[in-house]
Amino acid sequence: MRVALSIICLSFLIIGCSKVQPSMTDQLILLQADSLGAKSPKIHSLGEELVYLTSKDGINRIWKMKTDGSEREQLYQTGNYICCINYSPDGRYISFNEGNPDLDVYRMNVDGTRMVALTVNDFHDGGPGWTSDNRIVFTSLNNGKFEEAGIYMMDHDGLERTRLHPVDFRSYDPVFSNNGQHVLGQHVEEDGNVNIYRIDVESGEYLKLTQSDSADWYPSWSHDDQWIVYRNNRHGNWDLYKIRPDGTGLTRLTDKATEDRSPSFSPCGNYILYQSRKGKDGPYSIWVMKNDGTKKRRVTRDSFDNTQPSWSPDGSAIYYIANIEGTSQIMKILFNGSGRELITGKNF
Repeated sequence: MRVALSIICLSFLIIGCSKVQPSMTDQLILLQADSLGAKSPKIHSLGEELVYLTSKDGINRIWKMKTDGSEREQLYQTGNYICCINYSPDGRYISFNEGNPDLDVYRMNVDGTRMVALTVNDFHDGGPGWTSDNRIVFTSLNNGKFEEAGIYMMDHDGLERTRLHPVDFRSYDPVFSNNGQHVLGQHVEEDGNVNIYRIDVESGEYLKLTQSDSADWYPSWSHDDQWIVYRNNRHGNWDLYKIRPDGTGLTRLTDKATEDRSPSFSPCGNYILYQSRKGKDGPYSIWVMKNDGTKKRRVTRDSFDNTQPSWSPDGSAIYYIANIEGTSQIMKILFNGSGRELITGKNF
């Protein structure tokens, strides 16, 4: 059994100017809402530029550009599959997955130079993320065995690799706390259910946060590390919940017959951003709510899917992926629902 790995479509970086323009016929690689390990785009706290993926004629490309859509530049291209773009806290490196069919972890400078393969294996090493001190955490199918899949950490040069939990612990898609002290892992239990565990980075000790008889997926930390928001399908559709990192304070945030996904706390912590749709066939829209689940408000109202929302560094705007006439595009909209812009082309 193979593990489906996450695709991060865009991340925000502080990097230099660029000149090369991509073809607008290139297709943004869209994060499928049902993919295992789906994560919202990540924003650098001082980010002024973003990186994203496109795919055309079997060639996958990594681009960077200003957040207003200007100064686009291609950083890398390959015929192999690419996913899981991320950046180091110091802004020096970009990490990502590449492979065909098995994925390895790669690192390059933010200008696209000096690319290095950090793992070279005949099995999946996926979902790389960074600690606050520039170490890399990732998911690995150790020796290709699904039952031994786990979370590992290594230096930014790929050395001093360690496993963060016992061998009999199957966990995927690590998510670091903002203080770098803990990692959230999504653990597959023996009965097939998925629960969220908090793992201490230094000691490897772990705490089971959720006690569900269904699936708890895609956790996201609040900026002060006091809360974790995630999704669960115990009531027949995906609802959002929050819980404290010690396992207390469990709160159901959404309770309608909708599919709610991709939650993230605002930089100030007062709001939660997410995507939602009615039933299983309607288009996804972008929503916000208070962090206690009250005052839900629909931000976008389109006949096509709007997915993968993420906050601007100051919380005043939201970036997301819009599936416009079958093409995935990067959009921006202000928190109050005004000022919508098509970032990967002219205003929409």
